[in-house]
Amino acid sequence: MSGSPSPDSDRRIIVDHVNHTAGLVAADLRATAPVAAGLPLANMLDAWPARVARLNAAAFSIDIDLGAEKPVGVLALARTSLGPGDMVAWSAGTLRGGNDLWQGPAVAGARTGIGFHMALAPAGLVARHLRMTVTTAPASQHVDIGLIWIGPGDRPEANMAYGWRLEMEDASRIAVAEASGAEWVDRGPKRRSLVFDFSMTAGDRQAAIDRLFDRGLTRPVLCVPAPLGDWPREGMIGRIAAHGGFIRTDPLFHSTSLTIRELL
Repeated sequence: MSGSPSPDSDRRIIVDHVNHTAGLVAADLRATAPVAAGLPLANMLDAWPARVARLNAAAFSIDIDLGAEKPVGVLALARTSLGPGDMVAWSAGTLRGGNDLWQGPAVAGARTGIGFHMALAPAGLVARHLRMTVTTAPASQHVDIGLIWIGPGDRPEANMAYGWRLEMEDASRIAVAEASGAEWVDRGPKRRSLVFDFSMTAGDRQAAIDRLFDRGLTRPVLCVPAPLGDWPREGMIGRIAAHGGFIRTDPLFHSTSLTIRELL
């Protein structure tokens, strides 16, 4: 399978609550580079990105066996040390390490300080074996990856409404000396949140209910407001921090509001 997804569908927000790697174990991953002691590949399967896997190489591949053929629409990494000059290429095959089903182009790694990477798979891709190939430039001594996401890339039939916003949180604390007025900064973590509304068809409403009951307010979701836009800054793997309920706006549509808060 080759080609690119439909541009029209790819402009719609991705709100994906199915991560095919969630039930995998370390034996389902295989890397071509040595892994740092205490930071195993299994950390990429953990629900919390803070526990990273570290690969001690400037270039390497990771093979992922999903255990069965599954629909693949989006592939993402959270809390990765990759920078904008690094490249990631994804592929899918009928066998481990193969690319006979799909060979994706090399995509820039991640925005420095944010650590989110994403690639879109072609429409209709169904695969069991996937490979991620990483090349760093300039060459790095190691690469950290906090969470790997491989999912169908669900998109609502109706896109989110205008007025959505990206919020930035900075937990740093600033102390000011009374006598001199000098400031000291205790730097804390930074995180992003997405707040948006969208109208829903009957199918969208059912998917939203499934997502809310499956993920609740604690388990990860993948959210990318503009998959063809500034996804390195705006995309995130987070949790549903707030849900505005389902409002019947007319005989055909409902509306809702969501706040997705980035996982650290």
